[in-house]
Amino acid sequence: MYSALFSFGFIFIILTDFGINYYVTKSIARNSSETASLFSQVTLFKVLLTVLFPIACTFLGYLWGYKDEQLIFLFFLSFTNSLLQLVLYGKAILQGKQEFYLDSYLGILDKFLLALFTFFLIIFSEISLESFIAVRLLTAILTVGMGYYFLKKVIGFLHLTFNWKQIKDIIISSLPFASMAVLYSVNDKIDQVLLERLLGKTPTGLYAAAYRWLDATMMYIWIIMPIFFARFPFYKEDKQQVQKLFNAAQLIAAIPVILAASFVFFYPEVLVYFLNNSSESELEVIKELLRILFVSLLLNGFFNIYSTYLNAMGYVKIVNISILISVFLNILLNFMIVPTYGVIASAWITVISTFILCVFAFVYIGTKTIINVPWKLLFKLSMLLIILLIMFAICRNYDLNWILAGILSIIITVLYSLVSGFKQTLKEYK
Repeated sequence: MYSALFSFGFIFIILTDFGINYYVTKSIARNSSETASLFSQVTLFKVLLTVLFPIACTFLGYLWGYKDEQLIFLFFLSFTNSLLQLVLYGKAILQGKQEFYLDSYLGILDKFLLALFTFFLIIFSEISLESFIAVRLLTAILTVGMGYYFLKKVIGFLHLTFNWKQIKDIIISSLPFASMAVLYSVNDKIDQVLLERLLGKTPTGLYAAAYRWLDATMMYIWIIMPIFFARFPFYKEDKQQVQKLFNAAQLIAAIPVILAASFVFFYPEVLVYFLNNSSESELEVIKELLRILFVSLLLNGFFNIYSTYLNAMGYVKIVNISILISVFLNILLNFMIVPTYGVIASAWITVISTFILCVFAFVYIGTKTIINVPWKLLFKLSMLLIILLIMFAICRNYDLNWILAGILSIIITVLYSLVSGFKQTLKEYK
């Protein structure tokens, strides 16, 4: 139930933003002097959206068919999401100001606090759905407070105004980003909402158990990609520097993901050891889901930088078209094959959706932009993937402990990176 409610609220998350965060990052990155004006005009409106969103989301949940306790949970989960969107607004300003260290700290703070407070719950109390939702809300509030401190440190105290005409102009300018954010949200979370309706709570819970690990590992990409999103417009007039930045981003995004995905393909049981209440058959399903979903992670590691570049440089229309096609196929395939083939089919649909987005971005960049596709880097990264897959297969065949296999994979990755000249590629971008 938690997964379905969280995903339902996330689908409508655009109601807290309207694409403003993307617009703010790009505007400040191009012209830092706009920071004070944008902050003054937008902040009160963002706070208002933060307050109204949980009310709107709860009403939509009622129309969808949620009742009583479910609506209460949905309200607080939606309020948490709206607070975190306020944090993302602060991050958007920090990214535009090129304050990437502060942005990174703010990006991981709520995850760190959530892990810490959840650990305390497990040790000193009894964790329940209610207590976990309360902890999520508390971490969001604390993160908002820290975000305010960071912003005050960077831009000082600013007078806030509410001018509807100016806000309307900003929203109109942000509409392409708003539509993109809507489609991304739907594409990312619709499968879990549909699963609950098509298959019920148990399969949805199994899928959510595996998908949380995908979300956790994807956090690495979501932390680093905004940095490149802000840097591309900053170097817009320097094509050579943009290419160097793109090549460096390709490596930085792909290498850790290749390492993580290849490990999970052969040692998925490491990620389910704590699921003590699940049966053996349920654990097998979760492990299979992990293997499939981490194919999606692998695709993102290789190609997420392509869509990030398109978004940053204003090619939002093509991104929206690709997401729209992906969403349509996602929903269609869920209704067509999930009732027959079950939760495993839903995981493969996620992979297909990711693949569509990657292909669109990759082909468009290779044919319509100034970026030269780094074929040599892609080949070297593919070879690293193959080497790690072979290594893990051998380790698995000889029942080598997962810790030793993991250490060996890190050593191989470091040595391969040195031999393949990855360090030189990173050095070229200063």
